[in-house]
Amino acid sequence: MPMPYTATVTLTRAWLIDPTDPTTVVVTGSSGSTGGATAAVRTSTRDGEVRAYAAGRYRAVLGPGTTRTIGLTLRGVTPDQELQIEAWKGTLLLYRDTYGVRQFGCYLSTQVTQRRNASKADITLDWRELTYVESA
Repeated sequence: MPMPYTATVTLTRAWLIDPTDPTTVVVTGSSGSTGGATAAVRTSTRDGEVRAYAAGRYRAVLGPGTTRTIGLTLRGVTPDQELQIEAWKGTLLLYRDTYGVRQFGCYLSTQVTQRRNASKADITLDWRELTYVESA
């Protein structure tokens, strides 16, 4: 009687693509909330603030929108990829990960952690979802 076998494949790649030029793409390793063995973490924040009024009263003053962010760390980034990622700051991009997340957005800041092997780095992005209509 044959024994049943189970195979597990852990995908650990994330893609950043320029939708205006799909030939420009950065594919890197990923970790944390972008794939692998950990859970995906997405944050959703409603625009607004809590304001203090007379007599010790507080009121929530809400804005019209919601900001969605993903904690995103790209692992093992090459020097050429690092230059491209720096050049893309503030640019509309398409992000895809191993969980099937497909999201248009941008980032305004990066945090680069140089590895002991000086040819590779880990880059953490402050990724924010943007509204974008993809046309054929």
